[in-house]
Amino acid sequence: MLTLPPALTARMAVTLDSIAPGRAGVNIVTGWQPKQYQQIGIELTPEHFARRHDCAAEYAQVMQGLWRDGRSNVKGDVFPMDDCVLEPRPTDGRIPIVCAGQSEKGLEFVAKYGDYNFVGAGGDMNNTSASMEMVAKESSTAANLVRAIKNPQPTGMLKPIRGYEQGAAMRDEIAEAPGLKGILSTFDDFLIGMEQFGQYIQPLMKPRSDAGRKTSFAA
Repeated sequence: MLTLPPALTARMAVTLDSIAPGRAGVNIVTGWQPKQYQQIGIELTPEHFARRHDCAAEYAQVMQGLWRDGRSNVKGDVFPMDDCVLEPRPTDGRIPIVCAGQSEKGLEFVAKYGDYNFVGAGGDMNNTSASMEMVAKESSTAANLVRAIKNPQPTGMLKPIRGYEQGAAMRDEIAEAPGLKGILSTFDDFLIGMEQFGQYIQPLMKPRSDAGRKTSFAA
């Protein structure tokens, strides 16, 4: 996030959106440890690193203002704008912001500025629905996910799935969350994992013939 000014990122995103309308988004990443910045030559003070979500908020405000209004005068501490202009703008005045917030502050950022958030769910994990409902909008996909699955874990790292039956059952359960746009699966060996998914897991899953439901499964 700190490697590109928000106005420049907003401009680049508009270019992508003009090439492939509705298929581009901006992934906001604050980083979860200082080393992620140090490895690319950016040395952050502990105070600045602690405020990284505040920086992300300014970043999002600048971009969303430019996309919506074509102009930004955000007087931020990190990204102050002085009558910054953006033309042309996205067709519908917005471009989705994609996140993977896991911490409380990260989830607060997603609830306020984000359109999509990668979350981990299911398995033998702690129930963190209370914290999720505190920061997520009542109608958001994240809040719907909490209500839809029996044992939600929207704020933890991903866990391995044991057994084909469990893999199918978890996907069926998660897929019932209103507003869910897709499920991302990660395999330790992509080719073998995809073959096993198609041969052993997908046949165990409930058929979804409803044309109006467009939950997708991506690897």
